[in-house]
Amino acid sequence: MSGGVLCAQVAGRRWELLRPADLESLWADFPEDDPAAEDHIPYWVELWPAAVGLARFVACEGVAVQGLRCLDVGCGLGLSSLVAAQCGAQVVGMDLIHGALAFARRNAVHNAVAVAPSWVAGDWNRPPFRPASFARIWGADILYETRFFPALEGLFRRLLAPGGRVWLSDPDRAVSRPVWDRFRSCGWRVICRQEAELPWYGKPSLVRIWELQLKGE
Repeated sequence: MSGGVLCAQVAGRRWELLRPADLESLWADFPEDDPAAEDHIPYWVELWPAAVGLARFVACEGVAVQGLRCLDVGCGLGLSSLVAAQCGAQVVGMDLIHGALAFARRNAVHNAVAVAPSWVAGDWNRPPFRPASFARIWGADILYETRFFPALEGLFRRLLAPGGRVWLSDPDRAVSRPVWDRFRSCGWRVICRQEAELPWYGKPSLVRIWELQLKGE
């Protein structure tokens, strides 16, 4: 499918997400000889199981996020940001890719979200926010490369408000399995809050939601 609408059932309603094209179509035009291009691979045009799982978890936490300032790291098409905003959270969706933010903004309008999230272009190596800005920070499948860990751990530590929590949705990738012990060794309390199988092209995909909180808070 090129372009069109992706759909997800979350919080008792159908969410429709507009996108420019599918990943395969965009990949065909991707510059393979550009060393900087690796960080711009358009994974954001797909609705991955981890994204749906995270959005459903956020919906279940609806009362807990109401009124809180929250950050969606690598927001992509914006599903979990939109769900949280619908629950009454004050959401900022951040992504490195301007195209992703443009479609996330369109998706807020398309799904008639009353108080839309703010959409911010940002690099998690240099997040454009003040310290301790967010009570909740979350991301879906953002630890798919080991090189991302130092920047993300630093972002969580810097931007999380005292007593805040981080929610990470992970599709049980082999590359990300060691990171939970790495977080523990850095002073985080880590627990698995949820585990579920979601369909992905006719096959089940195991998705876990992990919660992080700095020890002593």
